[in-house]
Amino acid sequence: MKYAPRKVYVKESGGYAELKPKNCTVCGVEYVPGSAISKDCPVCAKKIQREKSNESKRRSREQKRMACIELSAKNDRLTCNSIGGIRF
Repeated sequence: MKYAPRKVYVKESGGYAELKPKNCTVCGVEYVPGSAISKDCPVCAKKIQREKSNESKRRSREQKRMACIELSAKNDRLTCNSIGGIRF
């Protein structure tokens, strides 16, 4: 399917420029970009964004879990030392 170029406003020059159709870097489908920097078609861009978001959330959860483990271990050591090694 052939797409017509899309006109976008270019702030630096104060005019409009045409964005020619590009090929998606993931699936190879031709699409008209919404901005000059886009490199993936909207379908692939959505999938990639979801994957990146999931990975970021996974890393964040892991960091929080490790912080909780460290804090728990520190609290256990403090409790053991302050009571004389006896935990209730």
